[in-house]
Amino acid sequence: MVRAVLKSLIAVIVLAHLAGCAMETREIPTASLTVKVAAMSSGMGSVTGGGTYLVGSQATITATANEGYRFVAWNDENKDATRKVRIPYAGATYTASFMIDALIELFSEGFESSTWSSDTTTYAGAWNTATYTHTRWDRTSSIKYDGAYSIGAHGISTTYNNNTNSELRRVLYLSNFSSATLSFKEYINTESYYDKLQVQVIYNGTTTTLYTKSSFSDWTSRTVDLSSYAGKTITLVFKFSSDYSGVPSSPAGVWLDDITVTAL
Repeated sequence: MVRAVLKSLIAVIVLAHLAGCAMETREIPTASLTVKVAAMSSGMGSVTGGGTYLVGSQATITATANEGYRFVAWNDENKDATRKVRIPYAGATYTASFMIDALIELFSEGFESSTWSSDTTTYAGAWNTATYTHTRWDRTSSIKYDGAYSIGAHGISTTYNNNTNSELRRVLYLSNFSSATLSFKEYINTESYYDKLQVQVIYNGTTTTLYTKSSFSDWTSRTVDLSSYAGKTITLVFKFSSDYSGVPSSPAGVWLDDITVTAL
């Protein structure tokens, strides 16, 4: 009899416990996901996908550019116009940026301006010629593509020294662009292989050579793709260097003209 009563009490306690567990509820936290548009002017584009979602769930957000504009990137540097994002506990804000969908000329330099001064190392507040041995880059009328001037890697001289190193530098701001192209005219007459023109980019302390030319070339148009540096601030470098011997007959050296950078 006692054993039967104990079994009944145990059964009641277990059922009561199970019933309590079955009735227990837990609130699932949610987070607010806000998507905003950041544009250079109103009417560039719109976004969809904002709202309130369960923490840990995914949401699809989309940036759509209006006619005449293009999507650039989200504020976390993701460049997919339509993407899935996982909702964190704190919620998140994703801002889309847009820009005019047109090829923009960042600068075009023919070295015709009188603001060049041969006794300084800057030209029009943009170019820097401070890195050199023997003679620095300078505006010259001796060898030119068009107009009255070009720029020579060895100043106004029509020849160059052995063991020369001279650099023509300019900072480029490529933020908010997805591609960029450098174009220029070059005249080169150097010792093959050993004396050369190089186009380089300095970014985050690292120098990368994108183009090299030596030997002889009459005025020729060249282009260099800078798209791998889109969205960044870089230093563009035209570098002329020679070894210890072998200078061709005059005119010898490197001359540049009509340097242009366009971006999209």
